[in-house]
Amino acid sequence: MLKSNALQIHVKDNVAIATQKIASGETISINGKKAVVAKEDITPGHKIAIASISKGDKVYRYGEAIAEAIKDIKPGEWVHVHNTKAYPR
Repeated sequence: MLKSNALQIHVKDNVAIATQKIASGETISINGKKAVVAKEDITPGHKIAIASISKGDKVYRYGEAIAEAIKDIKPGEWVHVHNTKAYPR
C-alpha cells in the first residue's frame, strides 16, 4: 500500500487536496491507492485534478461544484485560478 499524499473528500470530487508537497512526476496516492501522476509541482492544501475536466465542466470539491474549468484540465494538473473561474456566492 502506498502512503497517501492527497485527500479526496467526497466520491463525487474530481479534485484531491495535496496533504504534503508533491513533485512533478510523483505518484498521487489517495487512501493508499495510486490515483494519478502529478504533471507539475503541487504545494500542500492545493487541488489536483484526479480526472479529466473539460473546459466548461464543473470542478467538484466536498461533493459540491466550486468552480468551472476555463480550459481543459488533465489528471495530475494543478487546479487553481489559472484554469478555473469560481462561481459567484
